Amino acid sequence: MNNQAKLTLNPLAKLHQYQHQSTQQQNDSTLQEQRQLTIILSSDITLEHFKIGQGAKVSCPKDCVIKLEDNQNTLVLFNYEVKSGIWAFTATCRKVKYGNGIGIIDAKQNGFSHPFDSNNSRDNNTICLIGQTPYIKGKSKLGPGCNELQQSEEVRVIVDLQSNPHTFCLVINKVLQPFCVMNIQDRVKFILLFGGKDDEWEFISLEELAQGVDLNKIEQRRRYKYE
Repeated sequence: MNNQAKLTLNPLAKLHQYQHQSTQQQNDSTLQEQRQLTIILSSDITLEHFKIGQGAKVSCPKDCVIKLEDNQNTLVLFNYEVKSGIWAFTATCRKVKYGNGIGIIDAKQNGFSHPFDSNNSRDNNTICLIGQTPYIKGKSKLGPGCNELQQSEEVRVIVDLQSNPHTFCLVINKVLQPFCVMNIQDRVKFILLFGGKDDEWEFISLEELAQGVDLNKIEQRRRYKYE
């Protein structure tokens, strides 16, 4: 992989599909259905599949690892749109100094909105966990009791565009975090936030899921609305 970030975005090299068997009750009998689910692995992508914030300097010390080379707080967009189904975007927070973040952005939005920007919340279409604080359209939600993003932790963003309403959930080291965001956008892309120089994120996978998160595990008061 080239060490220079490129803004020319090519199609993904390939999409892996696998069989998922689900059961459905119909007319008192069990109907077996086969469904094709998609998984995109780190071996399928290059840095060209990420869109870098204007003026930011990043490098790729190894495949699918993105490193910030300057002190400019930077958003990096994974340029793959999801608009149906249930998806999990998984990345590892390899190095963090000043508060890395992970989340989603409205795929219809042309520019980058910083997750901290609450002055223009009408145009800020991001949802992002930074440190241990969720930000929704630039506004922080204090006190949900999230785990703080630490070095070497694996983080999974789950968006359910199949449920009504659509939802955003987060898992850190296989532990569901105690909040969700409801009524999210119909079309989303995934974002990584770099807080400072030498911070690193590693892309692991983007995987279509057969089942979403059980929201009964999240307190009603921690089910935030996207507004």
